[in-house]
Amino acid sequence: MTSTIWAAIGAHLVDQRFGSAAVWAVVAAAASSAGIIHGFEVRPTGPVETLGFGSAGWAIPACYAALALIFALQAVPSGPFRSAPPASER
Repeated sequence: MTSTIWAAIGAHLVDQRFGSAAVWAVVAAAASSAGIIHGFEVRPTGPVETLGFGSAGWAIPACYAALALIFALQAVPSGPFRSAPPASER
């Protein structure tokens, strides 16, 4: 599931659809904070999936949330990170 989310984020970034990329980053933050992705524990017998709120820790969901914020700011037409119009508007 993680690779699907990253593929969606990457595809939207390539197409300069920053709002959609931000939505996917929020989905990743929610899934990570619920333990659906990145929620595992390494034991001597191997990795074991641990579902539950906060089971992936809080650093990974925070990074996804930061990415969502950056992408959302980029989506604003007169945003602070906007330097050139998207290729579709040239």
